[in-house]
Formats: sequence, structure tokens, C-alpha cells
Amino acid sequence: MKTALLVTLGILLCSCASVRSAGPTPSKPPLTGAASWALGEQPSFSGVIVDWAKGDAIAPGEGTIFATMYGTSDPEGAVIGNGSIRADASFKFGLYRSAYPINGGLPPAQVFCSGLKLSNPRQKIAYVGVMEVLSLYEEGVHARADGAIFVSVGKPLGAEMKALYTFFYASQKGTLKGSCNIDGVGSMLIDLDLHKGWNSVRRDTSGFKTAPIPKTARWYFYNTLTAGG
Repeated sequence: MKTALLVTLGILLCSCASVRSAGPTPSKPPLTGAASWALGEQPSFSGVIVDWAKGDAIAPGEGTIFATMYGTSDPEGAVIGNGSIRADASFKFGLYRSAYPINGGLPPAQVFCSGLKLSNPRQKIAYVGVMEVLSLYEEGVHARADGAIFVSVGKPLGAEMKALYTFFYASQKGTLKGSCNIDGVGSMLIDLDLHKGWNSVRRDTSGFKTAPIPKTARWYFYNTLTAGG
């Protein structure tokens, strides 16, 4: 299992010191496919980030969301989506067509493990390992530690972390089923019915399963200041 997937299983704050370059600007498409978790080629989202103001010790400023996939040829990961957050916590976020620059993704064995049952061996996949937000420090104005955005029903709190929702891209329609053993975590179940394009996936300590994002889910900012509840 790639190290990147470990990031998706716990509250692991990234060290995001490097500046990332943005890819093509996503546009909002209609939902496609019969499944409620099928999001199309360039889904976009908007709303309000919970705990955005709390994440800055002085006053909230603006920020950028970098949706990053690790386990690629780039040791810093590949940015496959981005978004902007305003000081008032409103945000816009989008995922790139074809999971650019991964361009369709990697074989499932490189993302998860070998031995999974695949209905379409030609299918490639990519996924958002973490949605990073860089720190912002300006003396007397801003003091925001770097952190991450989590999508969940209820605030994620360390060991009591709720189920989180992430995004997987598939180059073709197909299912992935089975389990993978992760060092230090144990056996994780994989139950994905991926449509071509982006799909929403529920992830928790038991594994990964395609599922629609509930209407009650919220987007949370998580850093050292918001972690206390």
C-alpha cells in the first residue's frame, strides 16, 4: 500500500512549506451516471469552511486548497484539484479533468495492492490523499498553522474521527473489491464501484467504499488550533 493512503486514514497534518502550482481551472459540470456518487469529469463545490476563523490565532485570512495525490513520480505529490477560501470562510473548489497531471491515474495495484478483484483490468485510478492548506503568518495580522480540509458529518476529532469523504478518479467504469494489508493499521476493505470520471468515496478505519456525500456533511478546516474541539 502506498504511503499516501495512510494519510487518508487518520488526522495527519501535512508540512506544506513548498509553493504548489495550480493546474487548469475546473468548471462546474452536471452530475453524470446513474450512481449518486458519480460526479463527472470536473466537479466543483462551494460553501463555507467550518472552523476557518478558529484556525488563525489572530484573524482569518484567505487561503488555497491543494488536493494532492501521493505515491506518484513526484515526491511532493501531484496536485489534482484546487480551490480558494475567502476570509469569511466561503470557498470554491474543483477537481481537474482526467486527474491532470496524472492523466487518468495509475493501475489499482500501484494505488492499493495486488490481488484485488477487478471487473475492468484496463481501469486506472487516482485519488485525493489530502486537501492541504498552507500556513499564513504576518506579524500582528495572521497566525495560521498549515492544515487540511476534511469532509465529514460531524467534526473530525483525532481518535474519535468520523467517517470522511474523499474523491477517486477512474479512467473507465469498473469495480475494485477485496482487501489490502497496511503496516500498522491492518486489513482494509476495498469496495469501489467507480464510474468514469470523479467519484465520492467514504473512508474510515475499516476501508474504502463508494458512497454519495450526505447533504449533512460539512467541509472542516483542521490544524493545531482547531484540533481541540
